[in-house]
Formats: sequence, C-alpha cells, structure tokens
Amino acid sequence: MAKHLTARNIAEDFGETSRHWTKMAAAGLVPGAFQPKDKTGWLFDADAFRVWHEAGQPKVERPPAPARKEAAKVLARPDPLEKQRRKRAEIDAGIADLVRSAVKPRPR
Repeated sequence: MAKHLTARNIAEDFGETSRHWTKMAAAGLVPGAFQPKDKTGWLFDADAFRVWHEAGQPKVERPPAPARKEAAKVLARPDPLEKQRRKRAEIDAGIADLVRSAVKPRPR
C-alpha cells in the first residue's frame, strides 16, 4: 500500500467525498495530512489516517486560532489608493534623482 494517499484515494476507501477530506485536512482535523510544497492538493499519511479513522475520528489537537483583532490585522488589505500614492512618491523621487544626476550644476 502507498505511504501517502490523495483525497480521492481516501474518499474511495473510506467514503465521503474528496472535497470533504480536503476541507477536513485544511482545517487541521486529520492527523498526518499535509500539502506538498509545489502542489495544491493534500496528501494523507496512510497509516496515521487509518489508525485515526478506525479510532472513530477523535478530535485532533490544533494550534489555537489567533485572536479576532490579530486575525483582522493579518487579513486586512492595504488601501489601494495609499499604495498608489506611495508608488507615485517612489517614482517621483527616482525621476528627481535621475534629473539631478543628468543635469550639470550651474556654477555660481
């Protein structure tokens, strides 16, 4: 048997849909589930999953969710107009530097 199974394999062998198992894995509820670095799907450790499933799918310890304020900070997107203003200021400063370096200073 394969060491790692896909959500489709899990669905075929244990029931439910592959989407169900993917959501469970993404929520951190399935032990031994992980996302490979360069892939978008989930893989499940075959032995850990089988033991967990046969034990009646007991709750898995998960790290605590961030406090609501902290989560809001992480999810908050910067104001697009502020981003444009900052970018414009960077461009203007770059143009000014180029002009200063290209124009010879006038003797006084």
